[in-house]
Amino acid sequence: MWPACVKLFRSVDLSDPFHPQEIGYWVPPAPVAAVDPRPDRPLVIQNFDVFVDEELRVYITDYNAGLYILQYEGPLP
Repeated sequence: MWPACVKLFRSVDLSDPFHPQEIGYWVPPAPVAAVDPRPDRPLVIQNFDVFVDEELRVYITDYNAGLYILQYEGPLP
């Protein structure tokens, strides 16, 4: 079973598909406000969509926090 939302973003080097290597990760901060108008809803991280462009920028949407844009600055695999 897959979780309803992603709470952690992992970056994986797949240059050797038989030995994938995690090269980075990011955990978003806890939300400070909820967009969900229903009463008594918990404040939780709700990342859903992830897009990586050609410049290795990562765009992550969060229902409560909006849009995060991450830039990988480590060595290229």
